[in-house]
Amino acid sequence: MQRVYREGVSTPAREVKVIRPDGEVRPLETVAAPMRYEGKPAALLVLSDTTERNALQEQLLQAQKMEVVGQLAGGMAHDFNNLLTPILGFAGLVKERLAQDDPGREFMEEIEHAAGRAGLARPPAPRLLPSAAHGAEGSRSE
Repeated sequence: MQRVYREGVSTPAREVKVIRPDGEVRPLETVAAPMRYEGKPAALLVLSDTTERNALQEQLLQAQKMEVVGQLAGGMAHDFNNLLTPILGFAGLVKERLAQDDPGREFMEEIEHAAGRAGLARPPAPRLLPSAAHGAEGSRSE
């Protein structure tokens, strides 16, 4: 405030913490500008409670983090399914060429079954998202 009086310079907006009479700590944005009041130098001080804005910014940041995690998990699921497609395809081709009584058919069926379970039936993405959401919440600082 002294700078506003002495130099006639506005202060840039800055955030400060204040303690209310009930003990609650609140963030306030402060801005001061020089002016004249009844012909005398004065200062105009504007205080804005930024609690809601800060909460909205935190929510936006959280949503952006979750979007990134979702994109990552989706990409991983896509890449994983791309790896499984030839496994399923070639296992099926080999199985077709084997005689019905060939013991190798059972191995090919087991490969098909395992690859099918790992692929579209249960892609990794849905399992990653809940743990990522939990991890992101745990990292919030309040």
